[in-house]
Amino acid sequence: MERIKRKILIKNILYYVKCFGGLCLLYFVCKVWGTYDYVWVPLDNFQMTPRFKPKEFYWGKRISDVSTLKHNNVIYYNYPHRLTGSRNECLFFARVLGLPGDRLAIKDGKVYRNGNIVEEVYLDPTSIKKETLPELLIPRDYVYVLNDNRMKMGPEIYFRDSRSWGPLLGNCLIGVFMDDK
Repeated sequence: MERIKRKILIKNILYYVKCFGGLCLLYFVCKVWGTYDYVWVPLDNFQMTPRFKPKEFYWGKRISDVSTLKHNNVIYYNYPHRLTGSRNECLFFARVLGLPGDRLAIKDGKVYRNGNIVEEVYLDPTSIKKETLPELLIPRDYVYVLNDNRMKMGPEIYFRDSRSWGPLLGNCLIGVFMDDK
């Protein structure tokens, strides 16, 4: 009789250990899921070519404010200005070239940050638009973002960046790509 009780006790303990382990695994999965997104670059979106290709998947990590960003991070964000209807279901992508406090200027297509030219090795030389924009001081809680494919700037909404609307407010940011180079 004592032996049967002992078997039942061990069986119950193992059952509770399995349940606890399952709950811990579920908690871990939920915690990771809440921190990471699997971001899909929208169909027919060439704004970040050649580094990022349309119809491919990239890991993204959610961010809460601009203080976690670094220069050259590729971010995804909500469109900052509504034209018609809700644009929250659309993600937009760009590279961070200016952080709060930076002075940014574009001269003949080359970006200057704090008076120094920015080496943009990720750009295709044919994707650079020869344009000049005056120096701008990036305000607190804002970032200056540019697409990698800068020749496609025009009325197409996917190809707009800080050149058309100015610095991007930090609360529009959703996350940063984990595999940007």
